[in-house]
Amino acid sequence: MKAIFAHKQTYSRKGNSKNRSIADICAEAARLEGATPHVEDPIPPIIIDGIDPAELPDLIEEMVKAQNRQLRKQRKDEPHRASKIRGIRSDTHLLVASVYSYPVQTDEMDEDTYKEYNRWLDDVVAFAKDDALRNGLEVMSIVEHLDEAHPHIHVLAVPTATPINPRLNAKACHEGHVAQGQHIANQAHGSPSRAYKQAMRSWQDRYYETVGQRHAQARMGPGRRRMSRAAYQSEKALLETMRDCAGIEDTLDQATDIFLARKKNAEEQIEKQQAEIEVDRQQVVAAAEGDRQIMLDALRAQRHALVAQTHQAEVKAARLQDKINQFDTEKRAHDVEMRTLRKNTIRDSAQLAVEIIAAVVTGQAGIGESGKQFIKDPELRKRANGLGIGQLTKDAMQAMLDLWTGLKTLLSDAKIVEEKTRVEKVVKQVRRDPSNDSGSSPSQR
Repeated sequence: MKAIFAHKQTYSRKGNSKNRSIADICAEAARLEGATPHVEDPIPPIIIDGIDPAELPDLIEEMVKAQNRQLRKQRKDEPHRASKIRGIRSDTHLLVASVYSYPVQTDEMDEDTYKEYNRWLDDVVAFAKDDALRNGLEVMSIVEHLDEAHPHIHVLAVPTATPINPRLNAKACHEGHVAQGQHIANQAHGSPSRAYKQAMRSWQDRYYETVGQRHAQARMGPGRRRMSRAAYQSEKALLETMRDCAGIEDTLDQATDIFLARKKNAEEQIEKQQAEIEVDRQQVVAAAEGDRQIMLDALRAQRHALVAQTHQAEVKAARLQDKINQFDTEKRAHDVEMRTLRKNTIRDSAQLAVEIIAAVVTGQAGIGESGKQFIKDPELRKRANGLGIGQLTKDAMQAMLDLWTGLKTLLSDAKIVEEKTRVEKVVKQVRRDPSNDSGSSPSQR
């Protein structure tokens, strides 16, 4: 039965005779040359999470510069508190480094031991991240070392800036230093170091309850507790049983995760199939009953090509719509043109009728002895022939001649001359104003 080993400590950039600096700790974790004299054959660490520890000192320097700028701005904005808003000094502790060791010799590890070790590793990483979150820390790097007597991991974390901890003081994120500070502030009896040690024992108790006992690791060795052999064997058996139970629990959790993943996948497949079936059903219902089976078979056969066909149809529809819009535009223009043409034709026909009537009255047009119509004015004759209404013109002329012949028997010569003069004026006016907007028709004139 092996005991747990877990330790954490804070460090500053400057370091001192008691504590190494942040750069020293990070160099050791990164296995930089000359930083690990206690390791006979150092090998590069395995980075489990975060960044390479060698990069962390420069990153901390940038964090300090940025936070000091914020503190200077705060002193400027709050001059009445300037004396209390101090900058971050070189001896301020800015790093919390934790070490968790697996209580089996590296050279004694076998396949079964490595399986158990990997389970322990997962639990330790989860514990370390939760521990950092509890204490207002951000984990920057987790590395694994396999080049010393026992396999172990280093967890390097830095404080997050908060109104309570604007100077990134790592001691404010460490249970032991917090308990020691409270002991001094409360002027409690006894040595402050006792408060520190008690807090760290509580932290190790939590690590034991969360991780150690799940992997048959005792809280402390039997020698320190002066246990009898029977008690030792009983506790060892209990811890091994708890480890086995934890292993079974992990296996069940994994099996549960696999089951839930498969269940979710099956549910998604069912939902997908149901959606496809519903689409098919709606399409089949919309089709004629006589074509239902044919449509269903066609839809099933074409389902895989539906997306591509839909896209092609959308493109064709867009092009067709453009052609329709173009056709509508051309049709509207054509309609306007036809209306204008009809209007002009009607206007020209009316004007032509007025001029032919006037020509009949003045003797410039009529029906000859041979029964053939004549129009002396070549321009007027050309316009009459251009409209293609020769027979209508002839009939109109004959009617007008008959009417005019009858009227002349009732009028004096002076009145006939007057009427001819009026007709000529009307013709001239019509030719000047083809639209005839004066408000009266030629017949009225």
